[in-house]
Amino acid sequence: MNLTERIKRYALFLLGLFILAASVILMIKATLGTTPLATIPYTVSAILGVKIGLCTFGMGATFLLGQILLMRRDFRKEQLLQIPVAFLLGVFQNIWLVILDGHLEPAGYVFRFLLMLLACGVAGLGVALEITANVVMDAAAALTKDIADKFHFDFGRTKVCFDAGMVVIAAVISLAALHTTTGIREGTLVGAFLAGIIAGYLRKKFVFMNRFLTSGERGEQPER
Repeated sequence: MNLTERIKRYALFLLGLFILAASVILMIKATLGTTPLATIPYTVSAILGVKIGLCTFGMGATFLLGQILLMRRDFRKEQLLQIPVAFLLGVFQNIWLVILDGHLEPAGYVFRFLLMLLACGVAGLGVALEITANVVMDAAAALTKDIADKFHFDFGRTKVCFDAGMVVIAAVISLAALHTTTGIREGTLVGAFLAGIIAGYLRKKFVFMNRFLTSGERGEQPER
């Protein structure tokens, strides 16, 4: 990979991460539950009384360890950049909070539900761009991709199962410790399925970007 291609891939990755951060804030604005991958940090922070950022970082570190154990010799050292990526994701979320503060306050359930659907679509787009860049991803997306690649699963279906699994684990922890579910609503459940489907579909369609990323070399044709 030459320098020009590397710059292009990291620029595409940062765009995907920025878009992914927007999806989290849009979901919060919809007030219909947290995003699937935020359910565990949100629940643990409520139980321990610590900030959600610390719990998110801890979950990212756990996912990174999972990748190392799963991929072993095939694990790329570049993926250790997921640690600063977790920090950068938090910064981007704060930026979106400032951008959208006071400008997006949906009134009524229908508008909140539509905003939640938009958040799912934005999340799918962000993940698809990260994977297309193929340099480094957030820990959750990277572990999902590694599982799909290792066992030859469809990425979209794998992400759906991964997100749904996070919601189930969060619900079990919350019920056991708090005797209720916290941060889990209809938006969380819809997001667990819809974001993965969208990400899998867009990942196939974005294959054409290889031509741009490889500095004008011929890329693959989009899968049908």
